[in-house]
Amino acid sequence: MEENQNQQNSFNNYGKMTVNTLRMPLWRQLINSFCGARKYPQFLQLPGGSVVLYFFFLVFIVTIFSVVVPNVGYTIGVGGLTHYITETIPDFELKNGKLAVDGTMEYESGSVKLYVNTEETEYTKEDIDENAYVQILVSSSNLLLYSNGMVNSYSFSDFSGVSWDKKQLLQSVPLLYVLMVLYWVISYLGKILYILSTVLLLAVVGMFSNSMYQFGMSFKQLFILALYATTIISILESINTALALVSSTIAGMVGMIWTAFVFFAALAICGSLNRAGKGVN
Repeated sequence: MEENQNQQNSFNNYGKMTVNTLRMPLWRQLINSFCGARKYPQFLQLPGGSVVLYFFFLVFIVTIFSVVVPNVGYTIGVGGLTHYITETIPDFELKNGKLAVDGTMEYESGSVKLYVNTEETEYTKEDIDENAYVQILVSSSNLLLYSNGMVNSYSFSDFSGVSWDKKQLLQSVPLLYVLMVLYWVISYLGKILYILSTVLLLAVVGMFSNSMYQFGMSFKQLFILALYATTIISILESINTALALVSSTIAGMVGMIWTAFVFFAALAICGSLNRAGKGVN
């Protein structure tokens, strides 16, 4: 009850508070970002450090749901990397620039196809199935990668000094787990750039409305509103990635529409308060 009263006071006394004096835990900021545009004026009262910390906290949550959970879930589902390599990957040997694999190996997931047959001497562009979005063909002498209409060929002769087999792959499982964690870190950095660019784009678009309606909002304030409005699409898209609930295209479109709605609604509320002389400029 006391917390709700404080939030109401934050809204009602928006123009009477000292700038950047509000303290709010990260989990409360996350929840309030989902609670509608009327909660957003209080975000403009947060210290700059709190907003920055929330940004990295949001990126962390998104990375956990969209990258870590799927990776860990798949690894557990196959019984761990050691079990997967032992039971699924056939015996193979890369030696003197030639690859030998027992039997053939075929994998297909959605529009991604992998086909390994080392009885074939070499795969060329004529072997590509252009209906596939991504296709990987492996022969005894080369790996052919088709992606987005582009074809790249990698010759095993470039690795003539490398000797590699299934036994060595099993011995490298600890390293593979380290590389998985490294992939999570790289993904986190990538999500920072992705979310930052989304927030900046939304804030820049908001400048036109800010100018048109003479709200008098600063770019910093627009950035803060855009950050919290972007929380919705970021969290929901990451959960959808982990659980594959609906098409990523549909989830993205719905998320963008909702994010834009919340952002411009919050901008209208905060801008009206600013224009009425109750702002925090």
